[in-house]
Amino acid sequence: MRWILGLLLCLQCTVSCFAAERLVLAADVWCPYNCQANHRERPGYMIELAQRVFSEHGIEVQYVNLPWSRAKASVSEGLAQGLVGATLDDPDTRHLVFPDHAQGQMHNVFVGRKGENWRYQGLSSLRTVRIGAIQDYEYGPTLDNYMAIPNVPVHTVSGDRPLTRLIRMLQSRRIDVIVEDHSVFRYTASSLEFTDFELLGDIPGPTALTNLYIAFTPDPQGRRYAELLSNGVAALRARGELAEIMAKYELIDWMQPLTKSSNSHD
Repeated sequence: MRWILGLLLCLQCTVSCFAAERLVLAADVWCPYNCQANHRERPGYMIELAQRVFSEHGIEVQYVNLPWSRAKASVSEGLAQGLVGATLDDPDTRHLVFPDHAQGQMHNVFVGRKGENWRYQGLSSLRTVRIGAIQDYEYGPTLDNYMAIPNVPVHTVSGDRPLTRLIRMLQSRRIDVIVEDHSVFRYTASSLEFTDFELLGDIPGPTALTNLYIAFTPDPQGRRYAELLSNGVAALRARGELAEIMAKYELIDWMQPLTKSSNSHD
């Protein structure tokens, strides 16, 4: 894993990498929160937030894509300094340093092909469908425990673009439903020109809505980064810059009340 991260850094590095201070963020592709690292104009709104906040302190942000399990390990081992899209309820990341305030909020749902009769109506309703999920993702204890039951038809995929694989499996009827964040699924499906889907219900438990963070290495530098980011995002919100960045990805500030008009893509 060390040589993979090192190679990615070398490939993406420019002369500016030799600046006095550089902060490496790692994650898999999870648009619109964090997208492909080589898309400089649209790297994901959480990446743009970090770039804007840390640039004010003379810190250059470098973002690399890794499979989620490797991204978590790279931050735990200090190979990267920040994990994008971390949650407080993930046992693999609880030792990291989290900002006081979130950098986003995900809304996990079941998604399936349009026209199917199935709707989520409790765990018992899952017995009739084949579930698609992403390896090493946390979906909350209720759903995670259910999917861990032997012989439950769950198909997990990995890699740095796992949702694309799951959508292709849904299209080919190899699975029936996908568990994913609403905004991430909509964004990825649009990029694949896949419109024949509909939302089939929220996942069970309180983790249907979960705060998202960029979590940092458990050391003094990580604590400094967390404080700078937390304060910086608050300042961006106050200046209207947060709303400006999120509008670029057709999103609204997660702290604003959700209205029917702002969620018209349901």
